[in-house]
Amino acid sequence: LFVGGGIDGLAAYHTLQTYLPSNVSIKVYESYSTPDAATSILGGGLGIVPNGLRALRAISPASALYLKSYGNTCPYFVLRNRNGRTLGRLGS
Repeated sequence: LFVGGGIDGLAAYHTLQTYLPSNVSIKVYESYSTPDAATSILGGGLGIVPNGLRALRAISPASALYLKSYGNTCPYFVLRNRNGRTLGRLGS
């Protein structure tokens, strides 16, 4: 049982589906009716740093290839708190 169809819940689902016996049933519950409904309320983008992309490739090579093909590359991430104050910067 997973509550939350976000990136973490879906990654956990995919990994368990891959490695657990086929007779084990896994259910994912999400409160939003469609992915775009959550995106319009919560924000938008998804940032994946290199080690995250390697982990995604281990879980689903096709998903990692899709993201590399259609995603945007950014040279750095700026981390901010809820008031907009810069907490740190990752990357070059």
